[in-house]
Amino acid sequence: MRIGMLLMDNFPPDIRVEKEVHSLSKRYDLHILCTALKGEPIQDNFKGMKITRFPAGIGKSLSQLEIIIRQTSSTWLKVVSEFVENNRIQVLHVHDLPLVGIAQKVAEKFGIRLVADLHENYPAMLIESKRIPFHRIRSLGSLALRIFFSEKKWRSFEENILPKCDAVISVVEEAKMRLAQHEIDASKIYVVSNYNLIPAYVSPTKRAKRKKDGRFTMIYAGGVDETRDLATLIKSLSHLEMPKQDFKVVIVGANANSKAELERLALSLGVQDYLEIFTWVSREKVEDIMDNATVGLVPHRKSEHTDTTIPHKIFQYMYRGLPVIVSNCAPLERVVNESSCGLVYNSEDSVSLARCIERLYEKPDEISEMGACGKQSCIEKYNWKESEKALFALYENLKPKCVE
Repeated sequence: MRIGMLLMDNFPPDIRVEKEVHSLSKRYDLHILCTALKGEPIQDNFKGMKITRFPAGIGKSLSQLEIIIRQTSSTWLKVVSEFVENNRIQVLHVHDLPLVGIAQKVAEKFGIRLVADLHENYPAMLIESKRIPFHRIRSLGSLALRIFFSEKKWRSFEENILPKCDAVISVVEEAKMRLAQHEIDASKIYVVSNYNLIPAYVSPTKRAKRKKDGRFTMIYAGGVDETRDLATLIKSLSHLEMPKQDFKVVIVGANANSKAELERLALSLGVQDYLEIFTWVSREKVEDIMDNATVGLVPHRKSEHTDTTIPHKIFQYMYRGLPVIVSNCAPLERVVNESSCGLVYNSEDSVSLARCIERLYEKPDEISEMGACGKQSCIEKYNWKESEKALFALYENLKPKCVE
């Protein structure tokens, strides 16, 4: 079977897409169509797979603006049609909602199957992006979304287009439940979560080696914006009723502006001495910081968006034997409760978060127990081999309809 994978972003890198590519290429002939960064070749190769890139430039920008406004693009229709014809594609596997309408027209034109792979609850994600003030917007695409986004239009588009797909992929059970309300046959919705790739040999937990320097270190790694609600995290530090001379919070992933804003907030609350913020660092550096941390943090603000998706970082923390403190977003709370791997606080409640921090600080035995439970849960359940099973099941069900 020849699968054509469509992405509006560049590739590589994208951890989730790379894992899907790794899995599907073991069984199928996989081709990738994505966008190009300036200077990237139009035709390329990734681990033996052919990559075709949409050229960088004004044409790409205008076509993406057209998709934002109209959910379609004549340029993209032409590019995807040529991609399907040139590579004799039998299944279009399209990542995220914006390209699904274009892919559906091309799939109908060529009589091939269509898989919609939804990383996000796209309408809800865009609602959150509308909250970003204009002065914080850093790209033309984000500016266009801020100006032209219509929640009603995108919700209507999603409800109409997804039932026309042969299969739909969601990232968590909560997202599957939401999608099932769109009159999509539940048997066509597959949950392929963004779990870790775990090696065959799993090394013992490193918990015993942590805290040699006597520090209690909490880490947040990921994007830094209003949705992540790091302001509540910093505010919680002012409510801590415990010794803080051996305490530190490390935030990794800020840009220069968000770093400055968080530091100003910390200074105004008098907690700046307990905070360390990094801008971009290598993946290896992030992993090193995690390996020397005590607790992993996911302080996302509860919303429709965060109640229907889950960040990869929670599983990274858990696999490293870190207990986690998370807000009560539905998927985060479910995973923590299922695995007994951490504590849950009420979203946007800095006092509730402070009490969770104090509990782990005061009870080191719980740190070890929760960390061990989280790691074991990743080994047994929250790992890519389990996600891969769902991905393969999807294509096995499509296979009888996709042979030449």
